[in-house]
Amino acid sequence: LGDLLTTSDNLAAVDKMLAELRKYDEPSTQILLSIAGGRKTMGALALQCMSLLGREGDKVYHVLVNPPFDDPKLTPSFFFPEKKGKKWQLRETRDKTTVTDEMAQINLFSVPYIRVRPLYEEKLKEKVVSFSKLCERIQEKINKKPTLRISEEQGKVWLDNTEIKKLSPVDFYTFFIVLKKTPYTKKCLYEELRRLSN
Repeated sequence: LGDLLTTSDNLAAVDKMLAELRKYDEPSTQILLSIAGGRKTMGALALQCMSLLGREGDKVYHVLVNPPFDDPKLTPSFFFPEKKGKKWQLRETRDKTTVTDEMAQINLFSVPYIRVRPLYEEKLKEKVVSFSKLCERIQEKINKKPTLRISEEQGKVWLDNTEIKKLSPVDFYTFFIVLKKTPYTKKCLYEELRRLSN
């Protein structure tokens, strides 16, 4: 792609980003991704890909620079300090402001991001799907309400079709009583059962 100008351009680009990141999805590899430069949608989509695939040690970075080095009217365009004493000039300004590379302050910002990978870890080994399709699947899982089944006769509880096997008889009847209470206590029950099922 020469540039990202249309919806199809951007979708093709993010599918490529996702495929490239998956190549490095190995326990011995740490991914360090920079969202500096390029179109704004490129950085936004790259960050989304890291939210989908990022593991605990994987990092996202952005490069920050002080004004006027980030100004598009600066000529020549500034990318990084090249050599001592090099000068840049602001076009279309009355005083033709000139700056030198010694005045540039470069900062590397570690961008916090949410990792949703645990929501679909088991799906990672399946055939690669498009970014859009993967987003749809994860959103469906997020929106899905948990199902809870309880059998007083068997003394068993199932959360999302998974039997909770760590419940003692006392635990079971405590949960059984709580289940009949308010929505808030039900929410606490779901959270505790999820903890026990892991």
